[in-house]
Amino acid sequence: MLKAERTLSIFKTHPRSLILFCIRLQYENDILCILGAAGTSRPALPRDPSTEILATDPFGETEVKELQAHGFTRQQVIAELRRFEGDKTQAMAALFAKSLKF
Repeated sequence: MLKAERTLSIFKTHPRSLILFCIRLQYENDILCILGAAGTSRPALPRDPSTEILATDPFGETEVKELQAHGFTRQQVIAELRRFEGDKTQAMAALFAKSLKF
């Protein structure tokens, strides 16, 4: 006899508004878990590439945080790291040079 449980086990909420779930079905001693995904009613917020680290960027969050600790904005730091292909020293020099006022 097939017994379907009406319980829904939510495994993970994905950052892009996606819910992964499992519905459990039981037939005698065999258990089947049906996996699925469903979107939520909220659309994902658009991402700003000027403040997000992209997969193609040659630097990571560590470098961004280190330069931000000197008082620069995330957008400024990411722009300079991209300009200098991830070279933190050159990016820092450019950020300090741009911050000078004569």
